[in-house]
Amino acid sequence: MRKVIQFSLLTFFFVFLIGGGFFMAGMADCYRGEDIISNILEEKRLDSEQNEIDLSNFSFTPHSPIIIRGNEGFSNYNFTGTGEEETPYTIEFLNITQAAILIDIQDTSVHFKIENCFLDGLNGNKVVIYLNNVENAFIGNSTILNGFNGLEVLYSNEVTVSRNLFYHNTKYGIYLIDSSITNLVELNDFIQNNLQGVYSAYDNTNRTIIRNNFWETDSGWYSFEGNYNFDKQPQISPVNPTLIHYLSRPTVLFPNDRYDNVYGTEYVRWFTAFDSKGHEVYYDVYLSDDAGSTWEQLATELMNTTYIWNSSIYPNGEFYRIKIRAGCAEGLIVEDMSNDNIRLGYYGMFGFNSTLANLFLLLVIIRVKKKIKKSSKKII
Repeated sequence: MRKVIQFSLLTFFFVFLIGGGFFMAGMADCYRGEDIISNILEEKRLDSEQNEIDLSNFSFTPHSPIIIRGNEGFSNYNFTGTGEEETPYTIEFLNITQAAILIDIQDTSVHFKIENCFLDGLNGNKVVIYLNNVENAFIGNSTILNGFNGLEVLYSNEVTVSRNLFYHNTKYGIYLIDSSITNLVELNDFIQNNLQGVYSAYDNTNRTIIRNNFWETDSGWYSFEGNYNFDKQPQISPVNPTLIHYLSRPTVLFPNDRYDNVYGTEYVRWFTAFDSKGHEVYYDVYLSDDAGSTWEQLATELMNTTYIWNSSIYPNGEFYRIKIRAGCAEGLIVEDMSNDNIRLGYYGMFGFNSTLANLFLLLVIIRVKKKIKKSSKKII
């Protein structure tokens, strides 16, 4: 019986060491030096070559940025009706392209619409549309691009945002703060926003209804950064025609972070990159063992969204990143890489591969059971 106890204690000690190895391996993920930290700050980074935007076939009127303070501020512009509710104002068919806040409206209650506009913030440093303390607004059928946030809605109510393209905004496509009465965000396309982050939108409101948008990610509920909302029924492909030839990002699905451990042969998976002009899209797969400083090409010109990767030829226990690059015949290129470092297998404190450790533990358990049975027979 004493031997059984001693053997059990040794087994517990071994399990503790293996678990400690797991813990130390996890801690190692957190302390990999400045080279990895700097690359994590650029996760989801994007190398995109956008074709020239041709607006010559569309009836947009070039316009300077719009600033409106209070209901009377609309009278400074020659906007027509009908924004409804006895026909206030419609801002439509404008091309505003400038490194500035392009439409800034505050402290209004009259009904107004912003629709069929092309709004380009150029360098990604300013908000494109800014609404503060506004009621009864509609933003629709517009292209909103190259801003810091594409649309900011602060302390505003009864705002509808529908059938817009939010494209290539440095931070969020849409940013919602502290509204108390129902706002609606539906049927919009969010493409290549938040270039150094994950979420395409921020929502900290109470009653915003968000539904049926395309979020450049896989299907399923799409959560926002912020405290409240998510899109329960997102679209699985873009829903609106567009003036821009773009590729949506081929979001890496697996392996995507340090919890996605890879053993042997695995399927690398990513989300479809959509070409707004319907061109055929091809994919290249890359692997990095230095946090994205250099890349090894694993596959090229794939036509589907999976790649069978034989990871067994790489050392277990090392850190890697996956990158998917999508391209089309006209030269557009966009890419996405895994959110965090992935690890091939897990190593304990004594260098045991987790698979071997599990096998060893299984043999130990079997042996312990046999010892217990023998001891029980002797006692009887």
